[in-house]
Amino acid sequence: MRKKIIRLLLTGTGVLLPVAAFANSASDGDGGLSWTGILLSVFPFILIFGFVWLMIRRQQKSPQAQRQQQYLVRSQQHMERMEALLERLVVALEKKDKE
Repeated sequence: MRKKIIRLLLTGTGVLLPVAAFANSASDGDGGLSWTGILLSVFPFILIFGFVWLMIRRQQKSPQAQRQQQYLVRSQQHMERMEALLERLVVALEKKDKE
């Protein structure tokens, strides 16, 4: 497993280093960045944001997330039933005190 992670990191570094070098070298004659340089500078952030977004969506659609949602719904229904029962108890106790 560690070998796969190390290999993935080295491959990712090998791919991103030339891109970063190109982004640094791609400048206009007046010292400003060109559009390609700006896009290549922003691309890693877009890639990371997309990866995080996909992982969050994947987690939300997982069976565990669905079970958690069902648990929250059942818990809410249980609390509503308990509240109704307590209201009935209070009304009964108040009625008993008046008599």
